Amino acid sequence: MPTRILAPRKFTKVLYEGPERTDIRVRVESSHSVDIYGVSQLFLDKFKKDRTYDLFRFPNKTDITKRLPIRTVLGGEWYLIIENRSDTPVAIHYEVFDV
Repeated sequence: MPTRILAPRKFTKVLYEGPERTDIRVRVESSHSVDIYGVSQLFLDKFKKDRTYDLFRFPNKTDITKRLPIRTVLGGEWYLIIENRSDTPVAIHYEVFDV
């Protein structure tokens, strides 16, 4: 799983294509609580303005593994966004794959 340090009050976004199937598995681990979002390419600007999302949201998590349907963007691009709302840096690990 890739590892990143997320600065305080910042988010990172990772672009994914697909899925090739209808479901994905998302796994995120972090040293402190983070908010996790799934946002399609079409909603990215809305997310940046007011945190509007269209696929999924898991607030205040440190360890999550979920199987999710992503039918709305089948074959399209979407972002996994991990946000650190705290005042301290957070180490994050993440993984996404089709199931």
